Amino acid sequence: MHRFLSIGCGIVMALAVGGFGCSSVRSSAIRTGPLNLPARSGAVGIYTTTAPPGGRDLGFVEVHAVGEEGIIENLLPVFAKRVADLGGNAALVERVDARFQIVNYWQAGFYSYNCWPSRYRCYGTAAYPASHEVMVVTMSGRALSAPNQEGVP
Repeated sequence: MHRFLSIGCGIVMALAVGGFGCSSVRSSAIRTGPLNLPARSGAVGIYTTTAPPGGRDLGFVEVHAVGEEGIIENLLPVFAKRVADLGGNAALVERVDARFQIVNYWQAGFYSYNCWPSRYRCYGTAAYPASHEVMVVTMSGRALSAPNQEGVP
């Protein structure tokens, strides 16, 4: 009988298996505008069709996740946090994409066999390449500083 074991947190993320303390949610924020504001701790308004009037561009934000973690409920709070990190009080979500990709990894296999000529059982380990298809969801947009955005300075 064969039993197989995935090795490492990266493989667990790639397979989107939760409960092991690994998260596939990753984000980045790049300051692109001349305005350099300190990080913000207040509320961030979310816009999806047009930017708020008078909004000044602070930077580009992207958040992505793999498999079951790639849902709006997981991505949007991280997106808003990254906007606040750039000092923004408004987030313009310009794009949400889902794509599928093949993830290659090494897997360990454990096996047993009859040791000839004795009656004892021998055990072995083998590593072999494996692959799995995963869905990656990406949310991208801009961080903005908007004047008097619904009571948020």
